[in-house]
Amino acid sequence: MQMDIQISPQIKQIMTMDTIFHLEILQLTNDELATMIADKALENPLLLVEDHFNRFSVDYSNLKRYDNRIEPFKVKQESVVEYLWELMPLQIELPNIQERVLRFLMEHLDEHLFLQVEISEVCKKFSISEEEIIECIELLQSFGPFGIASKNSKHFLELQVNLDEQAPPFALLFIQQELTAIANLQMSYLMKKYKMTKKEVLTTIAYIKGLQPFPKMPTLNEPSMFIIPDLQISLVAGQWIIEINNQLLPKVSINEGYIALLKEESLIKDYVEQQLKQAQLLVDGIEERKKTIYRIMNWLIQKQRYFLEKGQSGLIPLRLADAARELNLHESTISRAIRNKYVRTPFGMLMLKEFFPKGITYTENPNLTSDRIKQRIQQLIAGECSSKPLSDQQLVEFLKKEQILISRRTVAKYRESLTIPNSTKRAYA
Repeated sequence: MQMDIQISPQIKQIMTMDTIFHLEILQLTNDELATMIADKALENPLLLVEDHFNRFSVDYSNLKRYDNRIEPFKVKQESVVEYLWELMPLQIELPNIQERVLRFLMEHLDEHLFLQVEISEVCKKFSISEEEIIECIELLQSFGPFGIASKNSKHFLELQVNLDEQAPPFALLFIQQELTAIANLQMSYLMKKYKMTKKEVLTTIAYIKGLQPFPKMPTLNEPSMFIIPDLQISLVAGQWIIEINNQLLPKVSINEGYIALLKEESLIKDYVEQQLKQAQLLVDGIEERKKTIYRIMNWLIQKQRYFLEKGQSGLIPLRLADAARELNLHESTISRAIRNKYVRTPFGMLMLKEFFPKGITYTENPNLTSDRIKQRIQQLIAGECSSKPLSDQQLVEFLKKEQILISRRTVAKYRESLTIPNSTKRAYA
């Protein structure tokens, strides 16, 4: 037996806690962001919040007089699985078995987004290897909220400590072995066992208590009664102008009065430093969110100019991967940025994700979208003979004559999405 060592270069993207927080802000709607700002302002004395419209206790019935950009439409309630699936930019390219496993995993997340199913059980259900299940879990974790599919709260706390370079030296060990002692505040025991001072133990415990107990998820239980667009675009002298709608968001800044305390040696200096870091993180995150959404909208205007000028017929297929590559962003960043975001256009309110229609890559028409194919299938079925309804295979042949090359299975999938029964059921309708 001979052993050797091989070194191979690998590039991995490791997110810091700051990056994760910025991504959380990016995926929030205006309404959710205003709520976050209100919560943070109550926790952090270094945050100055100027709220012109009493935004934190807002009465939507009065908002019309402040801003005519609000649309009084009820938004469809979104389930946890639907929300998570929106964060999966590669979903249209997933193998069928992987898609089924991912949905199964999503359905077995508890209210705190912890995974409540054993890997062995998933292996048995889908007859695939443990490695393939772990790959699906890692995929879910990479696009979902930070910490999703963790085993439990303890595991989630460990993840946060491992990502924080400034975590106290014994924080991870305390979480792994001393949670009971921490809950009971057994100071003498911890000081003696780890040869730490009382201040070091208190600092470590305070740090652990400041961690998130479980992954954060935007509230999905109650549908919003109003659409508050994040952007507005308008055509002025042949040029599209983008406006970021921040009028309903409070202005956030840092209270400079506390900064002077950092120059003094005082008991609260460490506390002020930590609060300053958190406040700056929020301010930077809000500004980064604004810039990212603006960049994506500007890119979409360039790519979907014909759609904006001609309507639905001018819409061309776009992938999140296209935007990620050209804007030098990660696909998950694009996915989060467009989640539940609306843009007001001269011809109505649109969701940003509507600018990313699914394309059919195996047709001879590169600009053919799945929506157009569904429309054509609907037209063919509407014109069929009622006594001899078209089968899915016959629909395939008709589409083939029009240079639309898709499989019978795809036709069936599109037909079902249009809630049209199969030919047998249509014959007896």
